[in-house]
Amino acid sequence: MTIKNRALIIDSSVSWTGAYAGAAAISELVKDECDVFVLLKPHSSLLSGADGLFKGSFSLPMLEIRKSLFSLLFYFPFLIANTLRLRFLIRKHNIGVVVINDYYNLMGVVLKMMFWRGRVVTFVRYMPSGQNKILNFIWSRLAILVTDVVVPVSFAVAQQLPRHSRIKVVYNPSIVDDVVFTRKGRQKSFVFLYISNYIKGKGQDCAIKAFAKSFCDCPNVELHLCGSDMGLDKNALWKRHLENIALELGVFERVVFEDFDPDVVSKIQRSDVVLNFSASESFSQTCYEAVSCGRPVISTDSGGPREIVEDGVSGYLVPVGDVNMMSEKMCELYLDQDLCLDMGLAGFNDSKIKFSKKRIKSDLLNAMGLV
Repeated sequence: MTIKNRALIIDSSVSWTGAYAGAAAISELVKDECDVFVLLKPHSSLLSGADGLFKGSFSLPMLEIRKSLFSLLFYFPFLIANTLRLRFLIRKHNIGVVVINDYYNLMGVVLKMMFWRGRVVTFVRYMPSGQNKILNFIWSRLAILVTDVVVPVSFAVAQQLPRHSRIKVVYNPSIVDDVVFTRKGRQKSFVFLYISNYIKGKGQDCAIKAFAKSFCDCPNVELHLCGSDMGLDKNALWKRHLENIALELGVFERVVFEDFDPDVVSKIQRSDVVLNFSASESFSQTCYEAVSCGRPVISTDSGGPREIVEDGVSGYLVPVGDVNMMSEKMCELYLDQDLCLDMGLAGFNDSKIKFSKKRIKSDLLNAMGLV
């Protein structure tokens, strides 16, 4: 086996996120050409299941820049120490490609500065406009100037980066690419599904308010929120805030708060419409998975979703924060379930062309230098 046949994805997620789902899908997509390992934080809940998704897993105590004295004092010492440990892992396991799963992790930059000759691929999975301006400037310029290729996950992201020959857009692969279109089975309730971790800014509050506006007196309509608080106090507080909104608006009995379910396909197929009202989306794994499963999507026009959802054809795009329009579009699809089915089928067919596995795999292998 040559050195090019092994890759390591570095991901600092502590629980399941769209970025980690993308990493797992990369591993599955290129498994015939490359063994993919993953590097996570020691306390990440993902470690227990990582070996089922990747060739193997490792951990290092990665530290991110935060507004705390500890972070500011220890970020660079941790970065240097972790990169030295990374070099040891690379040498020991014959890794030829390192994939940084988001550009704020500078281990790939420091690795290249230490004269490592392998290939470093840096993904950009956040909208740069939503980041701190100074940090975004540093992260993006270093990635472009030092690493081998920078991969924004949508053209919306690419438009916010400096133009450079090293930038190659590659859409997120998905674990639901091979799903066959199916109608939703007979159920008593019409279900709006919202898949997102409980993080402020992800838009669940807008979904609850829009739902209450149109369906307060409709006992057969439900809103299902599915996600994790990622073990963080601030996210647990946000979830409780959402529960309070549902209570105050009189819809708590029909807003179902669920934990994250890794069986995304079954979850989507049991729903009628998928929602995403996030303030900013670089791509939106949720929208992608929804159209791949044949469900219409109502999403904010917040970046990446415009490349997935064709407004008025496979769903609707609404302005960020416009609860009235969100409610109007939800009501429209509930009242016209033939339209709901037609939109789902249109999105399903379009996704097979626009996000074909063959095309994404080719783009990904090129970015990783495996062709």
